[in-house]
Amino acid sequence: MPDRSRWIRPMAWLVVVSAACGGCSAAAEDPKLAPVEDVRGTYTLDRETGSITFPVDRFGVTAQEEAVLGSAGSVVLETCARERGVEFLAWESRYVPEYEGSTLYGVWTSSLVERFGFVAPMSDADLRANGVTTESPVDVADTGATGQARDWGLIDPSPDAENVLAECRDSAEFRAVDSAQFYRGEAWTVPIADASLAVEQSAPYDDAVDDLHRCLRDEGLEPDGLSVEGADPSQISAEQIELALRVVHCKDEVDFVHRAVVEVSRAQLPVVERYEDELTAHRAAIDEALDRAQEILARSDLG
Repeated sequence: MPDRSRWIRPMAWLVVVSAACGGCSAAAEDPKLAPVEDVRGTYTLDRETGSITFPVDRFGVTAQEEAVLGSAGSVVLETCARERGVEFLAWESRYVPEYEGSTLYGVWTSSLVERFGFVAPMSDADLRANGVTTESPVDVADTGATGQARDWGLIDPSPDAENVLAECRDSAEFRAVDSAQFYRGEAWTVPIADASLAVEQSAPYDDAVDDLHRCLRDEGLEPDGLSVEGADPSQISAEQIELALRVVHCKDEVDFVHRAVVEVSRAQLPVVERYEDELTAHRAAIDEALDRAQEILARSDLG
């Protein structure tokens, strides 16, 4: 049975899709990233943030929008809990740009590799929380591991208080801004996953992988999937960064990520067209939730 797990994922932590890939920063610097005509405007590659977006992603929640919804939800919980005599402190969910960086094709952009090596991009707080080894102490700001701006949650973590909070989470006002509603399986979820997964068994993708492996071996490296032997995703060091930069060099040399993204975009487009009405309605529901969230925040201390 095919493993769809890498493709059945929340349509979140992605930047808003630009009007055309030719407008993204990478294309201006690298002619290899010029948009391919039959999928023009349906994908983006951003070398600065490491973000990759596909045709379906423009209908999902962005990272910035997720922060807005999360903050509004915490305000709703605070109000609801306190009305029931339970102390609860709302928080501001901060946008963490590091999580824009895609790891779908492993390391692929030098701007992130120079900071993280083979480690998945994340905040300093999360580096510490996840036990990532670094050569110098990470600078942990006053945010928690998930980016909250102040202490938050239940002041009294008793069973009764937890029950009250569960009731508040079940309220219509909270559900209206709860981003979880946008991550449930929809009619297009499996077809998108299957179309995307099929690319990995296609001749163009195999050719791109062969080219990548050939370049890595020419560099004296032993390929390991889309990475190399010796890569350590739990350690940031000068040695790991140097190794990761050599991998990025080969991916750039053979245009690997761009070729893969173009093929996935081609595969997704027929599914997006088939479910265009449902996807458009999905995005409209997100916009409605965001409007409600902004109203809640405007009359709160977080506004």
